[in-house]
Amino acid sequence: MTPRRTALGTCRRGDRGVELTPLAGWYRHGSRGGAVEGGPVGRWGVGNFDEDTAADHVSGIVARLVGEVERAMAGDPEELEPDEYWGVAVPCDLELLCLLAEQRIVGVQLPAADTVRSWKRAYLAVWDGSIDELDPGPEFEAGRQFEAGRRAVLVATFDRLIGLAARDQA
Repeated sequence: MTPRRTALGTCRRGDRGVELTPLAGWYRHGSRGGAVEGGPVGRWGVGNFDEDTAADHVSGIVARLVGEVERAMAGDPEELEPDEYWGVAVPCDLELLCLLAEQRIVGVQLPAADTVRSWKRAYLAVWDGSIDELDPGPEFEAGRQFEAGRRAVLVATFDRLIGLAARDQA
């Protein structure tokens, strides 16, 4: 059989079945899907995240982000106030989780949708109970507009993560 060039590499039928020699040339797969002599196991594409090691790495990053949120949500609610570190860092962590999950990268394991819903209730209860205590600045109306806009972004971030978690649970 004449070798056929594909997006992933060159395919040819040989003694050991169909062999794929990737563009990078560092492994081949046999016709039964297992790795054959000549390269590592666990790579399924040419992308940066298309292998087991990358999935393990991403899984560790996701676990760290989820762990930070879990610890913040289980801690002192005052630490979640809008002008405190975790009041700012938790939404950042949630946004990063959303971005990773939206890319459908292997290794992203989100918490259950119900867990994220409980985080949302707890976080917004702290937000709503403490935002008025902050000085909105010299332009009171501009401060109120910021508060409303910021709360809408927070709700949207939690809702995105809830939807992604529900998608992954289905």
